[in-house]
Amino acid sequence: MLGIRRGWAGLLNVRLDEPLDWVAATLDLLEASGLRGADLVACSVGATLTAEAVACSPGLARRLVLVAPFGLFDAQRPVADAWAVAPGRIQHLSKQPAAFAARFAPPPGQESIEWQVTTARASEAAARILWPTTDTGLTRRLHRVRVPTLVLWGSDDALIPPSYAKDFTALLGGPAEARLIEGAAHLAELDAPDRCAEAVLAFLSAS
Repeated sequence: MLGIRRGWAGLLNVRLDEPLDWVAATLDLLEASGLRGADLVACSVGATLTAEAVACSPGLARRLVLVAPFGLFDAQRPVADAWAVAPGRIQHLSKQPAAFAARFAPPPGQESIEWQVTTARASEAAARILWPTTDTGLTRRLHRVRVPTLVLWGSDDALIPPSYAKDFTALLGGPAEARLIEGAAHLAELDAPDRCAEAVLAFLSAS
């Protein structure tokens, strides 16, 4: 396992094996980007890593928006196994087939097989952090997130039960609120971009 080196260049040649590696890389990325103390908005697995980073580094964010983060697990309300199907074919992530297909389409100029390898590696990376139960132990650290936080969740999320939104807000150590985006699935920002943007902007502009 290679160590995480400081700075943007160091992020290009690191091996990320353990969840802590990913958290350290997230911290390095945010700090190298000059985003310390900024408002941070993150979704899904990215929201998990951002919550971990803010818990580990006070002052990293001014305000925080988490959209359907992983990290918690309740056996009575289990999280669906996102790795039981092929990457890019998890239709229950979104209720907008066209937007979903565009999201996972190969970028211009990239061959289909190359893109399949890329998405498979991304799925593997997420599995290293979250599989099999998605329980990262975040419940023991969320109290350290003391900045104002908005937790957004699609009301029709078939991957993580929407009731997890209240679980997250209850564990946060600072002012927090949960809001459901009606009619949206796990990728709420894809299913209802205007309503998500409206909620995020209203929260970030509040005094």
